Amino acid sequence: MFRLLLTLISVGLFLNLSFAEGIKINAKSFKAYGESKVSYRGDVKVSIGNRGELTCDILTAYLDDKGNVKKVEANGHVRYSDGIYTVVGKKAEYDPIKGLVIFTGNVVVKTKSGILMGDKAVFNLKTKKFKMFSKERVKAVFKIQKKANGREKKDSAG
Repeated sequence: MFRLLLTLISVGLFLNLSFAEGIKINAKSFKAYGESKVSYRGDVKVSIGNRGELTCDILTAYLDDKGNVKKVEANGHVRYSDGIYTVVGKKAEYDPIKGLVIFTGNVVVKTKSGILMGDKAVFNLKTKKFKMFSKERVKAVFKIQKKANGREKKDSAG
């Protein structure tokens, strides 16, 4: 049960949120693989307070011998939204030691000011910055806003 609690906390860390806000995980099934791995499957939805939501097909947390989270993976139709960013991809992986969340597979990052598309997006939770990579070219679409004086102003995404 203690390891399950650690896993729930790790999901909160995956979303860069505090446990005090409350973590809610809904899925069609849950399975513990000994003390080293737990998995949620089928229409997985992770909500933490009012700060964000992650949905995917499968959410898996890997634990070390001491019960610490080594890695959290979200696979299949991964979508994260927090009101600022909406990120869609095939897979997301959280590395708690490096403080990185890496989305891969046809990644789309949407913000209020535009859209970025590529093969991989790396979010650094420590610096609050992200980078987008692609085998070919990263694509971006920016929204143009009109200023009060009628001149155009270009916003940048991310």
